[in-house]
Amino acid sequence: MTPKQCRKACQSVGWPMRELAERSGVFLSAISCYERELRPLAPDRIEKVRKAFADARIDVDAL
Repeated sequence: MTPKQCRKACQSVGWPMRELAERSGVFLSAISCYERELRPLAPDRIEKVRKAFADARIDVDAL
């Protein structure tokens, strides 16, 4: 999942970053830095974010 895909997925479900952080269990600051392409997310955190989107029926790879 790229930062761009993450941003698009949030937009498609209408989630602000805070909502994604709550649903995924990943710190808001980590998501913010990732979406702004300042710092990568660790693979385990990427999977948590992917799962949050999958639970909302969003296929991140299709974005």
